[in-house]
Amino acid sequence: MFLFLKKKNPCLQTQPEAITLPEMKAQHHRTRDRGLGQTPHKLQIHYKLLRSSVRKAQHGRQYLNLLAS
Repeated sequence: MFLFLKKKNPCLQTQPEAITLPEMKAQHHRTRDRGLGQTPHKLQIHYKLLRSSVRKAQHGRQYLNLLAS
């Protein structure tokens, strides 16, 4: 469940595994609740980007539904 990937052969591993939103939220809250302070900076930025992209996708879907109706 941890986001830190085990090191494999760097040649084989070209792109990191995708992280789903619930996992990201869980990680976000875990690090905060454990008292380690903030989430790592990169993870925080990635989380914000992912959240905004999800929101944009939802807005797009609503707009398409409006057009269809």
